[in-house]
Amino acid sequence: MREFSAFLNKELLERFRKGRLWILGGVFFAMGVISPLMAWVTPILYDMLSEEFAQIGMTVGEIHVSAIDSWLQFVGNVPMAMLVTVILFSGAYTGEYSKGTLIPLVTKGLSRRVFVLAKLLAECIVWTGGLLLCFMVTYIGTALLWDNSTVKHLLFACFGWWLYGVFFLCAAAAFSAFMKSMVQVLLCLGSLYIVIRILGFFPMCIKYLPTKLSSSATLYSGAEGPADFIPAILIAAVLSAVFVIIAVKVTDKRQL
Repeated sequence: MREFSAFLNKELLERFRKGRLWILGGVFFAMGVISPLMAWVTPILYDMLSEEFAQIGMTVGEIHVSAIDSWLQFVGNVPMAMLVTVILFSGAYTGEYSKGTLIPLVTKGLSRRVFVLAKLLAECIVWTGGLLLCFMVTYIGTALLWDNSTVKHLLFACFGWWLYGVFFLCAAAAFSAFMKSMVQVLLCLGSLYIVIRILGFFPMCIKYLPTKLSSSATLYSGAEGPADFIPAILIAAVLSAVFVIIAVKVTDKRQL
């Protein structure tokens, strides 16, 4: 346990020194600010452009925005922040393999299992902190302009996004155990996403897919409740656990 804690602290400190935490913090903070700001400015922009629309024969009625519009902007912004997180961390394992920096650590007694799990936990901690920052900034900004109580299941929807991000981080750890470069890992992650999206074309599969966790809009409006997301949560959790097991088992046998 002491070995795991020491390596975890090293990973977090390394991300801080390399500036990745500052980059991600800036991205998540910006996404949180943009969400209520874009919702608030939308009717103003339409009003400014109303004359131009009239000249081309388009009539725009009065636009009303509310708290749910801010949170719908949040749903549109979080994927970008998640993508940046996955890209920054997708080379965390392969970089150690290619540079040979893992060899001295292993020869000194570091367990490969500790290496994988500590890295993954560090990534999940950063993702959790970033998502909470984005959520809180959006929540405060929305509260200043509207009433958050009119939007349903805010915390549960945020949990869905968190699990969705953890799912891809675990997948990245598993793919990294086989691949030699960050580009290869990203290609595998892209392929995984495409496969999931293709399965989403089949109505009977939608409620089981991890992408269901990103369907926050239906939660906000009350069209769906937390119970509708349980199958997707279970599948995402099980697949994440499988990815972690694969990452540990393959890394244990990988030639350094």
